Amino acid sequence: MKKDLLIFFGQYRTFDLILERLLDLDKVDVIISTWSDVTKEQIDLIYKYIPHATVLTTDSNKFIEFENAAKMYYHWKNAINHVDETKYEKVILHRTDTVSNWQNVLNYKLEEDTLYLNDAGDGNFISRDRIVKRGVMNHHWIDDQFIFGNMNIIKKFINYIEIVPSELRAHFRLGNIILEHNIPTISWHDFIKISSKIVSIEELQSTRKGHLNDNRI
Repeated sequence: MKKDLLIFFGQYRTFDLILERLLDLDKVDVIISTWSDVTKEQIDLIYKYIPHATVLTTDSNKFIEFENAAKMYYHWKNAINHVDETKYEKVILHRTDTVSNWQNVLNYKLEEDTLYLNDAGDGNFISRDRIVKRGVMNHHWIDDQFIFGNMNIIKKFINYIEIVPSELRAHFRLGNIILEHNIPTISWHDFIKISSKIVSIEELQSTRKGHLNDNRI
């Protein structure tokens, strides 16, 4: 029977505070891809909450000339290419600074070759002076904090990404990839809540749908 994989990615930030608010971490394999400036104490805290975790660290100085989006893409590629893809069914990409009720994914039947994510409707907000327009190249906005799907589509999606300079923000670059490759998507708003604030689980359950925080990776 295949297992599920939870990938945490990004700078450590307040990850230890996030971890104590996440549930059911023992029910999946877990990989954390972060930077090598993480301390021994911080790594020990990771193993305190997730004894079976795999922690991948990379020297951030190798990416000093890279933009934030490229650093995020690196973490995705680093983690997904570290595992044997044949062993996993569901894969969840989860930023290290985000609280969620991610465990709801475990009992949810996923559509094949479909990404589950948060996108934005037409013209309801502007991101860095760019009007959001669903289905329009360079304007289709995708949140990068929490994305999941079956292993096949997650790995394809990640491998479509090129780590190259771009004037577009990560949100729109991800949108372009989805449009270019005709990847079906479904919103997770009905059963997933996320927040980049440090909050209690009780507060998290009442968080307004679609609440996002635009921190950097």
